Amino acid sequence: MQLPAITPRIGDVQLVAYLQRIVAEAVMIASYQTKAFQPIDRHPASDNSVNAPGSTIDLSRLPVRPLKNLTGERSASFQVVILQSALDRIHALAAAWSPEEICGVLVGELYSDSDSIPYLLVDHIIPLESARGIGRASFSPEVWRHVETVMDYTYPDRKIVGWYFTHPNQGVFMSALDRFLHEGIFKLPWQCGLSHDPVNSQYSLFSAFSGSLRNADFIVEADAPALTNTAAQAGLAATSNRRGWSLAKTYFLASVVMGLFGVMGYLLGALLLQVKDKLPPLPIHF
Repeated sequence: MQLPAITPRIGDVQLVAYLQRIVAEAVMIASYQTKAFQPIDRHPASDNSVNAPGSTIDLSRLPVRPLKNLTGERSASFQVVILQSALDRIHALAAAWSPEEICGVLVGELYSDSDSIPYLLVDHIIPLESARGIGRASFSPEVWRHVETVMDYTYPDRKIVGWYFTHPNQGVFMSALDRFLHEGIFKLPWQCGLSHDPVNSQYSLFSAFSGSLRNADFIVEADAPALTNTAAQAGLAATSNRRGWSLAKTYFLASVVMGLFGVMGYLLGALLLQVKDKLPPLPIHF
């Protein structure tokens, strides 16, 4: 799948939001540098078949996994393959939280296909719900502990192969903070970054496998029917209904509590009116 633009469409972004991004990302980058942020490296380069940017993959160390039901053209070199179900989940989460920006971790494994051509398979994601909003992408020690727990208990036979991030209605690109985080955390050459615009249904993949971080293409393996616009809207409506129901319950409970306080105040006032004539006068001293 050939991906489109790699820079933001400033014409589609309001000036306030654009300035907000610049300020928020500058503060976030400064905070990371001040804390000398060192993320956890679950799979150091010495334990993998790729050791340095631009290096080749040792095919003898990769398990063979044939590819099937592909959307897009398979190249004769290293390529990223993403399961349709993983893309659908990213889109559903991004659409549900739009216009807020979200991010998460890509999970998968390195394989070679039937022709001994290497590829990276992305088959699962780990959403990071604590990192929502413009310039809020975060991979703090607390976030990594959550990721490590999910990896150990849910995906013990998989690797952290990259991350995804969204820019609703802004196009697909890497912001300054996105690039800073990718180059500092997902620095193995086969790890990738996936940008998604849920409003315009656009995806763009970034990889440093060729030696420098740049836009790359990817293909999709259809392990599930593609999420149509109708299905996406239905899923978004269901998510919105769930969020709306929670908000409705909050308003309802708040109304009940306020009503109880009102009744108690009315009864107390009525009681005081009935007994006021029986109360002794207050002593007044001059």
